Amino acid sequence: MSPKLLIYIYIYESLVKVLNDLVDFVFEGGLKTVGGNRKYLAVDGNKCFFANSDKIPRSYTKTQVKMMVEHLITQSFFSFGNLVFQQCIGIPMGIDPAPFWANLYLYHFESEFVLKLSRIDRYRGFKFKHCFRFIDDACSINDSDEFDKSYLEIYPPELQLKCEHKGSHATFLELDITIVDDAFVYKLYDKRDAFPFFIVRMPDLSGNLPKKIFYSAIGSELLRIARATLMYDDYKDKAIQLKNRMLRQGACPNRIGRCINKVVSKHPDAFSSFDVSSFRLKQDLLL
Repeated sequence: MSPKLLIYIYIYESLVKVLNDLVDFVFEGGLKTVGGNRKYLAVDGNKCFFANSDKIPRSYTKTQVKMMVEHLITQSFFSFGNLVFQQCIGIPMGIDPAPFWANLYLYHFESEFVLKLSRIDRYRGFKFKHCFRFIDDACSINDSDEFDKSYLEIYPPELQLKCEHKGSHATFLELDITIVDDAFVYKLYDKRDAFPFFIVRMPDLSGNLPKKIFYSAIGSELLRIARATLMYDDYKDKAIQLKNRMLRQGACPNRIGRCINKVVSKHPDAFSSFDVSSFRLKQDLLL
């Protein structure tokens, strides 16, 4: 058996074990002593809750939950044409619980590491105060390079971490962050801007879509850019890119101007850091 296949099998077994441990943890009441030793996980309509009886038709024991989780992980298949493949690398893609499994799997190792540090080296543990993670994207800020020194202690060796940025500049999720004069300067980041091919973004007025929704989408995007941007010049660049794209997709310049007026009047706090009037915003955008 090849070393790579052994690693894939280990990750599957490790994922199943971690999730089984977490199922035990929640059925036993988590960190609380009250309400522990729960017998069933019940699903009723859009509600999910623990119960001590199986009166609800869809009630599952701890063992049944573990069996369902393992089945989904180890029996994940997808088709391409007339071929059927079984995924053998990483967490199964395309199924609803996959992002949650990834989050819980990484949380398991991080939680164990932080709890250990809280007992033996609280000062070192405090350095992780500004470390954040969203699914599999981690960001370590002002940690004196502690994460870089510690990640091999946190995660199993089979999980390969890739350092994308280091120093005074980084992108994290939808933010481009640069440290300038000891201050964080951030702006909207969209990796699709670097794609060497055209992709469809935002609605097109030629489609079967009410005009009100089309222009509401433009206003919402202008607001999103403003909330994710600190400097006005960065906002203007992104807003002009949006305007040009939407003009190509059927927008009217006057209606875009009305979108700006509307979004600024409803959400002045999002534009306050720019210290420019709505007239200036509209003028710069529609030139």
